[in-house]
Amino acid sequence: MKITSGILLVAYSSSWAIGLRPSTPGEKMFQLVMLVTALMTAVAGEGIAEEAVEANAGAQAEARLTKLFGDKAARKPIAECAKIEAYRLESFLTTARREQQGEDLSDKQRIGRGVVISGPVQVDKEMAKKIVALLTDPAAYRDRRNECEPMPGVAIRFVCEDQPRDVMICLECDVIYVMREGKSGGAVEFQPAHDRFVKLAKELFPNDPLIQKLK
Repeated sequence: MKITSGILLVAYSSSWAIGLRPSTPGEKMFQLVMLVTALMTAVAGEGIAEEAVEANAGAQAEARLTKLFGDKAARKPIAECAKIEAYRLESFLTTARREQQGEDLSDKQRIGRGVVISGPVQVDKEMAKKIVALLTDPAAYRDRRNECEPMPGVAIRFVCEDQPRDVMICLECDVIYVMREGKSGGAVEFQPAHDRFVKLAKELFPNDPLIQKLK
């Protein structure tokens, strides 16, 4: 109500400035009408401003989901996907170091640049509901604010289209992006839902010591 209070103060001060010092009942009533009008105008203005802020926030949240998964029609296969798999991926740095040391990794399964170190974990229906609910929650994301290079340690694969859709999750940078047909889309941060993503990873990989140490 800061705006309202300010407008009332201005209205009250202005009435005195133009000589409307309440000395008669008529002048007092006129000043009261001015103050009430100012109050109603301020309240209406605040309501419109709040609605505009909420609408803008909703549009931004929707834009982040579109950046990740496409429009609502493109997201439908994710929500209805009957086969979801989870994979643990080796750090890009570890993979690069192994390759520099001359290790042949050509026979290793990869998702994007990440070498698969465990999985696939076949996700049951209850876990699938949790995954879809989290991934499609607009409140889980924000625009990127850090410059770290994401190194996904977890990939969630949706096998329900001609080409699988891989959701790449970096639990160190709190960055997520989607890969399809070998190409990655835009990345956003899931910092607002960090704890939820960590909990999900721990449920998917209960025997992974590195995942279980995450906080």
